[in-house]
Amino acid sequence: MAGLRPKIRFFLLLVVVGLTLLALRASLEVFDASDSIDDQRAALLGSPYPVLFAYGIRDDWISGDGSSKVVRVPRDLAIEQIYAALVARFLELGGRCLRAERLRNNSRRVIEIGFSGEMLVRITLVPDSGIRRNQGRVAIVVAGLGGSLDTTVKSFLQLQQTVSLSVLPGLRHSRRIAETASADGLDVMAYFAVEPAENDPVSEDFALFADLEASEITRRVRKAMRVLPEATSAICFAGDIVDESLRDALHGALNQENVVLVDRPGTPENDACSGAVTVSRGCFAVDVEVDVVREESEIRARLHRLARLAARKRIAVGLVHPRRQTWRVLQREMTVLRRLGVQFVGISDL
Repeated sequence: MAGLRPKIRFFLLLVVVGLTLLALRASLEVFDASDSIDDQRAALLGSPYPVLFAYGIRDDWISGDGSSKVVRVPRDLAIEQIYAALVARFLELGGRCLRAERLRNNSRRVIEIGFSGEMLVRITLVPDSGIRRNQGRVAIVVAGLGGSLDTTVKSFLQLQQTVSLSVLPGLRHSRRIAETASADGLDVMAYFAVEPAENDPVSEDFALFADLEASEITRRVRKAMRVLPEATSAICFAGDIVDESLRDALHGALNQENVVLVDRPGTPENDACSGAVTVSRGCFAVDVEVDVVREESEIRARLHRLARLAARKRIAVGLVHPRRQTWRVLQREMTVLRRLGVQFVGISDL
């Protein structure tokens, strides 16, 4: 019997330890669940702001206390769009939609979200015709298509964004690209190469050189617009043509073709868009070469820089090249910027 006592005491000790561990585990589970509920509640309370800011809503358009907010919706944003985005985000985070409706005889929308048996968030969306996001208009020009119809070029033709495609006349795939783009409602531009290098994919019949006579420049421009009848605008770094008379000849030919000219910024002495002779329908300088660095993070940063520039200038033009990484950034980031109120338009719409 005496030998059994230590074994009994050891067994009782194991029982006590086991019960203690079970109790401790239960308390930890309650603590974790409580933490989880608190975190979820906090996430729901803070969730409206990222959604509102993603659509260009400003801080001073939001009023109210922690659980009840009134949001003024600018006239250039469809109230149903922000309404649906908020409801979707609340439900994604585990909230319960207690109320989501349009007030009678009123264009306001009300959203009430509950969580864990209580009303947690109330958002009232109020349309306000007196405010506007005013983020400007951006035109993206894809440079120099026509020499290839590889998968990257096809991706740009299928890009679900508003861009203008510039086509080099006289190349193997120029006609097909221009016809496809025009049929899909995209702006087509004639791309005139100035002083191309020997290995550039350019038809010499349409290239512009500084030593050409004015009559020859006119002839080449007219011929290019005939072989690309879909083109309503042209891109040409005319500032590279130093001779003012030759630039005037280029402008005159484009005037007769009734097209818009896009040029890159230059010095006051050779900037085609700042000369005395301009194109009647408009002359726009490229503001940002978006993919001058081929890393996606840098392309994204320069695209957002272009958007900020448009907000200040009302209009901004960006130049990109048919590269895979550029396509990926445009497909993703143009959607983000459009939510913020940036308007992407074709060159002809400027």
